Amino acid sequence: MTTLPDWLVERAALGEVPTASRARLDQAPPGELTARVNALREDNARELAAYPAGPAVAQIEARLRRRPRRRRLVWLAPLVVAAAAVLLVVTRHAPAQEPETTRIKGAARLLVFKQVGDQAEQLDADDVVHAGDVIQLRYNAGGAHYGMIASIDGSGGVTLHFPASDDAPATVESGTRTLPEAFALDDAPRFERFFFITANEPIDVPAALDALRTLARRGDAADAVLDLRPGFHQASFRLRKP
Repeated sequence: MTTLPDWLVERAALGEVPTASRARLDQAPPGELTARVNALREDNARELAAYPAGPAVAQIEARLRRRPRRRRLVWLAPLVVAAAAVLLVVTRHAPAQEPETTRIKGAARLLVFKQVGDQAEQLDADDVVHAGDVIQLRYNAGGAHYGMIASIDGSGGVTLHFPASDDAPATVESGTRTLPEAFALDDAPRFERFFFITANEPIDVPAALDALRTLARRGDAADAVLDLRPGFHQASFRLRKP
């Protein structure tokens, strides 16, 4: 029997356990946390072996030259990545295959790539990124039927990445999926933190964005857990900025 929620296992693996939740880890059955993290690593390794990644660099650079800079992000053509969407354990790899189409049960996961030369490099949590870096997001909803992806940054900004607008259906596809467009980071300082919110009931996207705006204004926005009602799962992935 598991006693730890998925989000707490993920935060523990990233070294981001909130102070208020540390006692919960101490009270868990011996070995549960280690077993859960190892299971995620094994699942990650299988998916990464099956779905390596590579970029569509010429198309991305052409879009970057053509398109005007938006308020926070420059939207670009997708990096051609087909790796499993994994929050915790990441490796470096290269060329693309078609994504899987079967629904995978388990924790929802988010994977982040950066264009480096002619390669798509998978990023580790807390890797350092800079303004202008081209980023691609990929997800696996872990069996959930609804999901949204948004980010907050060190200037208090909030950006919705999926769905395309706050009034669009937040339904997610099964398997590992790439968001349709890559984007270039702006010069917001300190961090960029991505959230993947999933549920088996429809998500009120405007309400979730309001919760993210509240979090983004907090002094501990880089670390704190997003305040969501029961039944909603959250996974986060933080990148550092100088």
